[in-house]
Amino acid sequence: MSRAVLMKTEDGGLGLATLSDDNCIHMWSRQDVTNDIDGWVKHKVIKLRKLLPRRVSSCKSDQVVGFAEGTNTVFVNISTGIFTLDLKSKKVRKVGEREGNRSDLIL
Repeated sequence: MSRAVLMKTEDGGLGLATLSDDNCIHMWSRQDVTNDIDGWVKHKVIKLRKLLPRRVSSCKSDQVVGFAEGTNTVFVNISTGIFTLDLKSKKVRKVGEREGNRSDLIL
């Protein structure tokens, strides 16, 4: 798994989003697991590969890099650029370019 990004869950709780090597976004939420002990529970997996344009390639350095709470959007840094994923509509949009270790947002 790559690095995790904090996010708000659908019910307003604390959540995490990560991107696995197989290009799936794993979403976790903090929940009561047993006897009032909180733990991280995976509650959703989104297959990003199916949502991206076919010409987009991936690599091991791909990662989730941010979350916009008001729009419920995840930012993902992939080998060919920075993309947003709207978690409700599942729409993906390219919002930045990536060259080597540098990424530029297109605003």
